[in-house]
Amino acid sequence: MVDVVKADGMECSSQFGVAPIDALPEDLLREIMLLALPECDLDHPEWPGPGQGPVQSLGWLNTLRLAGVSRHWRQIAEDHPHLWSCFRVSVGVHRLVPSKALHLTKLWMSRAKGVPLCISFYLPWGCTELPPGKMQLAVEWMDLLQANLHRCRNLKLCGPSRTISRLSASSDMSRLENLAILNTIEDNSLSLKGVSALASATRIRRVYLEGISPDFNIKSINWVSVRDLVLDICGQALTACMDVLVECPNLLTLKLTVKCLDSRDVPRWWRPRPTYARLHTLDVDAPDGYVDLAIFVGWLCVPALRCLKIKAGIYLWPQIMRIVERNASPNQLQELEVDHNYDRPFSRDERHLLEFFRWIPQLRILRMIGGHQALGPTILDRMTVRPNSTLGDVLLPKLETFEAYSIGSGCDPERVRELLESRINFAGDAGIARLKSARVTHKQTRSEWEVTECGTIKVSGYSDDRIDGLYYF
Repeated sequence: MVDVVKADGMECSSQFGVAPIDALPEDLLREIMLLALPECDLDHPEWPGPGQGPVQSLGWLNTLRLAGVSRHWRQIAEDHPHLWSCFRVSVGVHRLVPSKALHLTKLWMSRAKGVPLCISFYLPWGCTELPPGKMQLAVEWMDLLQANLHRCRNLKLCGPSRTISRLSASSDMSRLENLAILNTIEDNSLSLKGVSALASATRIRRVYLEGISPDFNIKSINWVSVRDLVLDICGQALTACMDVLVECPNLLTLKLTVKCLDSRDVPRWWRPRPTYARLHTLDVDAPDGYVDLAIFVGWLCVPALRCLKIKAGIYLWPQIMRIVERNASPNQLQELEVDHNYDRPFSRDERHLLEFFRWIPQLRILRMIGGHQALGPTILDRMTVRPNSTLGDVLLPKLETFEAYSIGSGCDPERVRELLESRINFAGDAGIARLKSARVTHKQTRSEWEVTECGTIKVSGYSDDRIDGLYYF
């Protein structure tokens, strides 16, 4: 047998002189190291968001800790290019000397070898406002990035537009798949004038742009290959946004935020109406706006739409009906989220909302946030399943998730309870779906009903003679 002795608190083999932690097969150790690092897959839906997603945790120490376990681990780590291919640089981090940050960037790029790079760069100030050391770092780092653009698969740049515009030289960016450019100066000056390198990215699939200017260079990016697009703009850039959308015929998802939209920002003539044969998710937000953005939503032709999320300044009636009627398959909408703080988008007339719901019988997820007086007793009654109900008798028969914050003041709380009980108890084979999750709020009586995961209805803020406000089924 092999004797086992203890040295410095670590058991090791006296025959081989190898600690157990170093006795792992190299292939297995490489996989463990890779799994130990924070997720750096920028295909994650939240990857481009400011301060969100896995990019935030891509610090230098994560890889260095793995390489510092032992000499054997260091050797394995240094020869594992995937451990060095994903990193984040922040010039605004004071804990790291600028010269060291640049050195680490060069080290990571060197050890990544031929593996495609995943890079996130954050520069909070303009170069001319930086202290001398950090200004030099920003310039040198951008030059270093320029020389390695051809290696990038995922690229996120957060900084002033004049700094980002340094990427002006042509470069082969055929590996680039995900791109995020966020203008950290709120002057909406991101124009990408003279930026030609991104036009060569023929494999680009996801693009996120924030703070583009009204004179944004449409030709700076190869839009034909883009599948997922996120635009965060001001109202003045709406025309530029529409020009971009005309160039993106193959979109699958579109998320658009238009801030402070004014009537003067709406173009007097509309661009050719784009048709997106495969776009299934549309998310539109118009905070602090004074114009009904439904006119823009109606400009898009989305026959394959499955998920619609609209927030703030968008009135659904009657524009939403016109949008639905124009689409080839209006009854295929499966998810609808309406977030509004006013009586609109359906005004107070329950007939409008009732007619709209009849157009979307395949809806599985419904979230209505804000004041919706139109969600009244007639709709709740039509949504309730009776013992002999058929598929055609029930409104929204496929509904599985239902959230309504502040239903109509004329709704009887007992009617809400009856609706939820009927939808979670239904066991027929008429094609009616069972309600899996629900939250309904009655603002007038300060009552709330919630369907829990275990199939119970939890009631709060409403007196009831059942124990602890729980209904068990």
